[in-house]
Amino acid sequence: MSARPLSSAAQPLDLSRWRRAPTWAIATGVVLAGAGALINLKQFGYSWLLAFMFFLSLTLGALFLVLMHHLFDAGWSVPIRRSCEHLACLASPGLAVFFIPIALLAARLYPWMGPAQQAAPPGARPG
Repeated sequence: MSARPLSSAAQPLDLSRWRRAPTWAIATGVVLAGAGALINLKQFGYSWLLAFMFFLSLTLGALFLVLMHHLFDAGWSVPIRRSCEHLACLASPGLAVFFIPIALLAARLYPWMGPAQQAAPPGARPG
């Protein structure tokens, strides 16, 4: 038996004050990312690329697992497959939006995409 008496009218947990916490966390992240882009744009691009590739690998790995589960058609893997399906659904619309900064900063991130490299004749190295 427990030391606390069991009451039939237990009060539900009140989490209403934490309802706006995700919104504040997102807003703080956007402000900090903007500050990082203003301080050093090239480093911001590398950091964004690293985070993008991390989440892309998670979603594509989940998609691969879904394909394998459907290929082998095992019944035991249904709960695992359902969670992997939900994770793989983030790849298309969500990560497409997060690719935009990488596309805009591509010339700064990859030296071979710069204008000097594009203007050089094939086989020549710019000085």
